[in-house]
This record gives sequence, structure tokens and C-alpha cells, in this order.
Amino acid sequence: MKKLYLIKENKKTTDFVQLQVEDKFLHIHSGKVGKAGVSKITKSLGSFDRAIVEAENLAATYIDKGYKYGEEEDSTEVIVFDKAKWHFNGDFPTELNEYQAYVHTGFYLNWIIVNQLICEELGDEFSDEIEKVKRREITGSRFYLDYLDGVFTSEELSSTGINFTLDYFDFEKGNYLQDYEMTLANELPTLYHVEDKWSNYELISRIIDNRYSDWLKEK
Repeated sequence: MKKLYLIKENKKTTDFVQLQVEDKFLHIHSGKVGKAGVSKITKSLGSFDRAIVEAENLAATYIDKGYKYGEEEDSTEVIVFDKAKWHFNGDFPTELNEYQAYVHTGFYLNWIIVNQLICEELGDEFSDEIEKVKRREITGSRFYLDYLDGVFTSEELSSTGINFTLDYFDFEKGNYLQDYEMTLANELPTLYHVEDKWSNYELISRIIDNRYSDWLKEK
């Protein structure tokens, strides 16, 4: 991953442009420092090298416009997407093992890991465990419980993973839970009754694949 950060100081405000290369994608964020309303554009360039070249060319264009390289202010907000304990106090069936509260997010996290949308730090810290998920030696639900303590946040994700998760997984405005219930829990008492097994993961992963493909096309 490579990131370029440029600023242009005006009389009262400072414009910024962040160019971040991740895999074959170039993420372009622009706006005013300390202000809301950030413009976000993602381009697929076909390869990491092409994305690097495009980022450097864009940076040169902005420098011609009066921008200069600067240091990004650390204003990252951690977004909590789900916590298993949230469900224990809700409509969670008392007859079920509490592990079942980890399954719906565990399947999504499994997909995130397989599709390499985790952040570098998580990949480094749990490299062996992540490979076990990919080899299907442990499930994403088990990883979610044992290594993330049942807390799923933006800190575990790459920038692409964060943006997709915000649009798709978000429980209020996203479609993940609806897809999950329709695909796996349509004939079950609740979504918590879905078993943590690979055949179920395969069914929902195909749905997420399609959602992600459509999301990339829109971006």
C-alpha cells in the first residue's frame, strides 16, 4: 500500500488530496482539512504498478496547481460494526449457545479474510490464524470469537474493506442481514439458528461476491 498526501493552503482554509494505492485500486479523497464533505473516488487500474503510476501522475498534476506534500492529521475514527455482546441483551434465544451470536458476523469476516480486505496490521498480527481460516481449519466465527473478542471494527479492515462494509454490512442501511436471513435463515426461527458450517458459508459468500462485484462497478 502506498499513500500520497498533498495540501494547498488558502487564506482561511486548507485543501487536501489523499491518493492511496491498494492492490490494483487507487482511492482519491479530497476536501478541506477539518471540514465535512469529503469527495471519495475509487479507480481500478488493473495492477498495483499501474495504480502507482496513476497516483504519481495525479500528484504531479496537483503540484502544478499549487499543492505540496504535507503530513496527514490523525483524525481516524474507529467505527464499530458489530459486537457479539450487543445481541445477548436483545432478542437472542435463551435456548441457544452464546456462540451463535458470533456466526452472522463471523461469516462476513470469513469472506473479508478470504478476499484480502483486512488491514496489514491484522494480517501481520494473526498471520497464522488467518491462514487457518483460508485453509478452512477454523471458521471466521471462531476467529471472531477467539482473536477479536467478538468485536468487529474498521481497525480490522483495509480502506476498501471499510468502504464496502459501510455500504453493505451496516445493520441500518446495508443489505447484509437481509441477504443473510433470506439465504440461510428463511426457514429457521431466527438468524441466530444458522449453523457455523462451511456449506452455509459457501451459500452466503456467493451472495457477498455478487454484492461486492456490483459495488465495484458502481464505484
